[in-house]
Amino acid sequence: MLKYFMLKNIHIIIQILFFSSLMAQEPVMAILKNINSNATQKFNIKNYTFYCKAYGVVSLAKLYYQDSITEECKNKINLFYNKNPKLKYYALYNLHIGQAYHVEFRNNQCLLYAKGEYTLSELLLKNGLAFIDPKFNDDEFKYKFIESLYEAKSGKKGLWNTTIEYSCIPQLRR
Repeated sequence: MLKYFMLKNIHIIIQILFFSSLMAQEPVMAILKNINSNATQKFNIKNYTFYCKAYGVVSLAKLYYQDSITEECKNKINLFYNKNPKLKYYALYNLHIGQAYHVEFRNNQCLLYAKGEYTLSELLLKNGLAFIDPKFNDDEFKYKFIESLYEAKSGKKGLWNTTIEYSCIPQLRR
């Protein structure tokens, strides 16, 4: 009786493991082909080419090209990048062309897992190269992004060590 009961439980456990493995999604892996900016990278999956735009954040690179931004703001961003050229090319120094990266697609943007569990969006926030998009509303990543932003602000990293915050960011919230 005990032997039958144990075999039945083992059979049930094996079925659960089998069906849960069928439902598990494989991560989407894409090959990095080009880095346009900290905000945009070009990827390939087989014969399909797409551009990955940083999810949930507005990077300084993206901010610079928005129509609503003043010349004063653009000048401050240029000055910041002139003083910090490695930050202008942060993605180029930290991503590797030809390498496969895990990407997830959300709202016409993508989450690029750049360093293990960290997304490129989180890394841009941590280094003060982006801020959270005012329209961003994703409970899954909101806490991680706020935590990364706080780290940059408290450490006065990147744009949080300049006046870019006061001259550029309020224009986006209008």
